[in-house]
Amino acid sequence: MTWQSRPSSVYGYYDNASELGALFASPNNRDFLKLDASAYACCHGHLTHHSRVDGGDSFDMDGFEERFRETMWASWFGCPVYYASSLGLKDGQPTRPEEKWKRLTKFWAPEYFEYMIDTYVPSQFQVRTAATQMLAVDNGSFIEPYWIDNHGMKHGYYVSYRDNKWVPYEEHTVAMFVSKVEDLLKLLWSAGVRVMVNQAANLMHNWIRTHRWVSGSCHEKILFFQQSPNAYNQAVFRDKIERCFMLHSKVNLFDAVLLSPDDADEIQQACLTFSLLRGPFDFLSMRYKGHPPQDYLQDLDWIGVPIAPVEPTATGYQRITDRGVVKLNGLRMEFEQA
Repeated sequence: MTWQSRPSSVYGYYDNASELGALFASPNNRDFLKLDASAYACCHGHLTHHSRVDGGDSFDMDGFEERFRETMWASWFGCPVYYASSLGLKDGQPTRPEEKWKRLTKFWAPEYFEYMIDTYVPSQFQVRTAATQMLAVDNGSFIEPYWIDNHGMKHGYYVSYRDNKWVPYEEHTVAMFVSKVEDLLKLLWSAGVRVMVNQAANLMHNWIRTHRWVSGSCHEKILFFQQSPNAYNQAVFRDKIERCFMLHSKVNLFDAVLLSPDDADEIQQACLTFSLLRGPFDFLSMRYKGHPPQDYLQDLDWIGVPIAPVEPTATGYQRITDRGVVKLNGLRMEFEQA
């Protein structure tokens, strides 16, 4: 099996990690040790915000706070700043335990970069592996501190509790915030740290600025445009096609979250979608327990390897492979053998 045909895994499920071309998992996952030397170990971590509890990572919050105390946490009018989605706000009140709230760091400070290089990144792979190591950071690291909707209302991706309510963090303008993220990525790139982005909520204009400084991305739920067929999801899928072609010289993991355990049509649709999007260094992950690699490798072999770029059509998109043509027809993927 060549590296181009090997599957990947995004947080499980698989039987034998030695068959994987890439593994995206928490840093303490010992299956990293089973990867082939030519594979990619994508260790999920943090970049701009941290919490005390975050599912099996190797981040030492006590060590971080002992080293920096309050000097490294961002604040607004003396109040802590949090990543809004980590609070689980409902009717203006948090629904998640406080130890899981992710606080925004002053990632623009020089001493924070030194901490990332000297302490944080090395700590993530407590399980050492011969595979190529990549720091896989979540999409919340790459979004703006706030956004303004069509009605002029301001909403916060990062928020602070002031005057008895949660309000958007406005210490930095949007442009300034994104610029500082880009600066951090440049520094990590120059220091030889490979960064993989979970790009589910990464805004396109931010992505255009920052993608050159990352080594790959994880595309979640590539069938969502079929499973939730609305105009918004179809537009996001068109956006995903553009992003994929911006990254075809880099590593990408496509995570097909299946709805059923044994639906052969769904597996085929995932393989066709992957074939429409894939580049030369890309891997497909099937996230439903019980699917051995051969379940979808045989479909990928039937479809063949793309030999031309994606082309728009009257009904969607198409792409020529060495065995036929992959077509997106409305919300259905189709394949015509040559």
